[in-house]
Amino acid sequence: MELEYKYGLTAPAFAALSRELTRRFPGDWQEIAMQSRYYDTADRYLSARQITLRLRQEDGRQVLTMKAPGKGLCRQEWELPGGDLEHVQLLAALGAPPAALAHLRDGVQLVCGARFLRRRKLVMLDFAQVELALDDGELLGGGTQAPFWELEAEWKGGAVESMEDWCRSLAREYVLRLEMRSKFARAMALAERQRN
Repeated sequence: MELEYKYGLTAPAFAALSRELTRRFPGDWQEIAMQSRYYDTADRYLSARQITLRLRQEDGRQVLTMKAPGKGLCRQEWELPGGDLEHVQLLAALGAPPAALAHLRDGVQLVCGARFLRRRKLVMLDFAQVELALDDGELLGGGTQAPFWELEAEWKGGAVESMEDWCRSLAREYVLRLEMRSKFARAMALAERQRN
């Protein structure tokens, strides 16, 4: 189960917030070059059900992931480090939805993607452990690209309420807008606009 707060930013807001978070949480922030490729069936079975199938390169390390809706801001997530599309049925052993996996047996196609630099740090808030991630990059779809900047705060342990309180406080202080759409949904919308 994944729980994260995601905030869409402008370039100036991203720069200002990066400086502020680096000041608040000093020390080493890990930098990771990421490239995500999102796949679906020809009839868009997965996206119609808000399910994501992703292959991500993280500094050369590949991860196969499937995500599905959960409650509220939560998403169900199944990850297979080192996995490729030929291993997608192995996600069943991790709990991925059998109906979705069965529908993939006829094959999938690349539909969109994202390329970005992530700066991340695991921090301790009051009673919660949270991974902060500052993402700066491009959404890719339909042969076009669109820049994006965002902050993600992902719960890693402790009291969920503590993380939620901190996120609300930060949002008020910096007038942040909660981004309800995933990178996949936004890249897919870009691809669909070019398709139509």
